[in-house]
Amino acid sequence: MSPTSPVAMQPPSATYGVPQTAPGLLAWIDSACEWELNRRRDFDYPLLPPEAAIDPPEDEVSINAVTLRRYRPYGVSRKRL
Repeated sequence: MSPTSPVAMQPPSATYGVPQTAPGLLAWIDSACEWELNRRRDFDYPLLPPEAAIDPPEDEVSINAVTLRRYRPYGVSRKRL
């Protein structure tokens, strides 16, 4: 990421207004964004893996959510695809 990227980065709170189909995944994305912002402020600590926030029963839902978002980001209608 470039030094200007934090300005363009969605704030972690952006994960709060989306459908909660995979809450563990969203919690991990939130913590990863906070981790990156803190790292850039010289507050460095290890980033935990997604498994730390995603319960095993939620694995399949999380994988499907990521795959779907890869092909259809939030806010993009099916008509535009």
